[in-house]
Amino acid sequence: MSREEAIERVASRLRLLSEKETSNFIVDGVRPKAVVEADSEEDVAMLLKSASEEGVTVIPWGGGTMMSLGNIPRSLDIVVSLRRLNKIIEYSPEDLVVTSGAGLTLGSLQSLLAKNGQFLPLDPPYSDDATLGGIVSSNAFGPLRYLYGGVRDLLLGVRVAGTNGALMRFGGKVVKNVAGYDVKKLFVGSLGTLGIITQTTFRLYAIPEFEESFISIFKSLDDASNAIQEILRNIHSSIGIGISSVEVLDPNFWRIFKQSDNLEGYGLAIRVLGVTKAALMRRVKELEELTKHNNCAKSMILDGSEHLSFWKEMQNHPHIASKLSTRCKISTLISRVPDVIRVIQEKGKIHEVDYCIIAHPGIGMLHAYFHSDDYNNLSRVLIDLRSYVVSVGHGSSLVIESAPLEIKRLVDVWGPVRKDFMLMKAIKNVFDPRGILCPGRYVGGI
Repeated sequence: MSREEAIERVASRLRLLSEKETSNFIVDGVRPKAVVEADSEEDVAMLLKSASEEGVTVIPWGGGTMMSLGNIPRSLDIVVSLRRLNKIIEYSPEDLVVTSGAGLTLGSLQSLLAKNGQFLPLDPPYSDDATLGGIVSSNAFGPLRYLYGGVRDLLLGVRVAGTNGALMRFGGKVVKNVAGYDVKKLFVGSLGTLGIITQTTFRLYAIPEFEESFISIFKSLDDASNAIQEILRNIHSSIGIGISSVEVLDPNFWRIFKQSDNLEGYGLAIRVLGVTKAALMRRVKELEELTKHNNCAKSMILDGSEHLSFWKEMQNHPHIASKLSTRCKISTLISRVPDVIRVIQEKGKIHEVDYCIIAHPGIGMLHAYFHSDDYNNLSRVLIDLRSYVVSVGHGSSLVIESAPLEIKRLVDVWGPVRKDFMLMKAIKNVFDPRGILCPGRYVGGI
């Protein structure tokens, strides 16, 4: 049997999209031979079993919002769309738990939860279109991670279709689930390389009673950094109280974001919570005093729809910086965030590469955007910056989340493999012994 016949045989088991529609499912320039839609979890499991037997490669597709993440695939025979797995399977408002199909968008889920005064505190870019399975697979996050944690902290359980045709459940449906190995976390950020997530179970929270935004502008990075250190040291947060998000916008990002604002500098955006209006205002007053003490040039307060609109734009930072072709996620020590910003500025200037930065200082992470028509210069900036970040140690890393194909051919998006790579490879071999899932896309070419 030829490879084309094998692909046709595997794909014919599910709803097959037209050849014209496959143009909407290109992964890093590679067009799939076929695109299928799964109507059920059993469909996905059956497809993977057949694909593994035939040696046909498969990549899952949710909302497509993070498909730019990963190296160029070595092979792509079939894309399986999960958008029909979009039902709420079980929702228990009193237990603050929801289980749903992996193809459900976060926006749709939030609309349902809001009717009960609840929400899932995940706010990755393009959350209206991002699916729950895709958010887990890419470990996507947004500003709310500062207070509520990331996917690993909120995910209670997953159901996964394996290449052996089995549907496997890992984790549970209760918040206090501590028995046994926490295998579900293997699938967070695994980019679909171990199996295809078909169900997710998340813990929920009550929507905060009172919220406002406190925005301040600083003329220098030192002043902004000193203010942040004092804020993180002195203003303590817990659910519903204090600060839920802390974001820093470098002057380039601030300029793009606030085109009509005459005051340039480093923008510090803080999302403030309170159980009462009076408690909220006390917290805002504290922030005003701390920022003034550190030479704040200007401050403002946003509330109501203006507040909500501001944070919606913040979480969609890839859209704001869309004219810059390359997006990187940097993880480092909280204390080293200002140093990373300085290195980005230095490298951008030396190599004449455009850049802008949105930093998440409370969790030691940054998103940096770059652009240059000279791909050699751009690749040099990425390599030099990664070298600096890795030299910090303590697990610091730089991942290229989105880039032109020319850059992906010059620079590995994940960077050098770590000492635990052989363990990662062994895990991959257990779950996907024939290597049919997303070949070449993950760390070390897995």
